[in-house]
Amino acid sequence: MMVINKAIRDVTNRIPKEILNIAFMSRSSTVNINTTLEEQIKRLVITPIVLADANIVRGMTLTIPVNMCKQTGIHYNSTANYLVIEVPYELTEGKEIMSPLSLMYTFGKMNGITSYNTSGGLALAEKALDGIDTNVGGISTTNLELIGPNSILVHENISTAINGQLRISVENDNNLRNIKPRSALAFSKLVLLAVKAYIYNELVISVDKGFIYGGHDLNKISDTIDKWEDAWDEYDEYLRETWSKVSFMNDSVAFNRHIKSMINPVV
Repeated sequence: MMVINKAIRDVTNRIPKEILNIAFMSRSSTVNINTTLEEQIKRLVITPIVLADANIVRGMTLTIPVNMCKQTGIHYNSTANYLVIEVPYELTEGKEIMSPLSLMYTFGKMNGITSYNTSGGLALAEKALDGIDTNVGGISTTNLELIGPNSILVHENISTAINGQLRISVENDNNLRNIKPRSALAFSKLVLLAVKAYIYNELVISVDKGFIYGGHDLNKISDTIDKWEDAWDEYDEYLRETWSKVSFMNDSVAFNRHIKSMINPVV
């Protein structure tokens, strides 16, 4: 929450309050006496726009033991079987999978395992992963497809996968607690650009038509808003070029794996 609160403070400090009040308070049909400007910024811009885009660009990487997931073999044709892996929400802390990354597995019978137990969530998953011998030869694939909420199709000719690890990317924490404090400035800039773009879209036409606020002409406000015409393009560029790198460095699992691969390429 600290990262989000910092971004909202920067917005209210850098954009004139008169403009913010028109965009988020005066013109909104959802405003009530208990709604604050800060809450409106979060509800209308940060949650539906910035956080959604940030999840698409990069979430958190988790490693899940496949024998704690529900597995269903699908008969594809006379010579091939595909596998669907359903990851329980307990193992993703209730978060949606954004993309499957890789699967390392051995295959064969499930050694009598016909059900899965996720009591204990990630703690139990981590304990199960500790018991996996990663030196045992197995198969690794990235030929995976997200086909439904937390459901992954493995495009390999297998019916079960045992003693393996599924690497996935899930949504960021709702309050961005996975983002390090030093990345707060980068997130604040992303939010600031999104707010400027939102205000431009919301007000550019009505202000141009002579919208009156508090009985005063809005020429100064109109001039300010006109300067934000390219804010969406700036937001998109910053999201792709800068925030994607910042969020990658905040994803400890993925970043550490990248560093290890640079030191020892065979890992």
